[in-house]
Amino acid sequence: MEASAAVILKNAKLLLVKRSSSRAFYPGIWDLPGGHHEKGETGIQCLQRELFEELGIKSYSEKFLMTCEIGGLTINVFIVEEWDGEPANLQRSEHEELKWVTVSEARERTALLPEYSSVWSEIQKMYPSFV
Repeated sequence: MEASAAVILKNAKLLLVKRSSSRAFYPGIWDLPGGHHEKGETGIQCLQRELFEELGIKSYSEKFLMTCEIGGLTINVFIVEEWDGEPANLQRSEHEELKWVTVSEARERTALLPEYSSVWSEIQKMYPSFV
């Protein structure tokens, strides 16, 4: 299975979502926004659809960052620095909370997903001021 996820950047912070405690997989943990590819979708098409459905934003200028493997799922991670709209939690059945955090806070909050450590390292290299 394939999915796409976004590192949404704003004012030296990034947006995390807390998965709903009723979710079958990884309930109650902090994650990047995104979701599974639908049939025939590219990684960017999936990302744009998921961000619109879940957060109500229209992303553009997505930049591929890397691929992560989590529990048999291939996740294409993109950086998003430009979008229209203000992120809001539109799907409470999927996410309990949204939070803008620093890279250090992201490392702490996503400790249950160690596969993301390479994402945080790469963001830190690309954006040294994002402590």
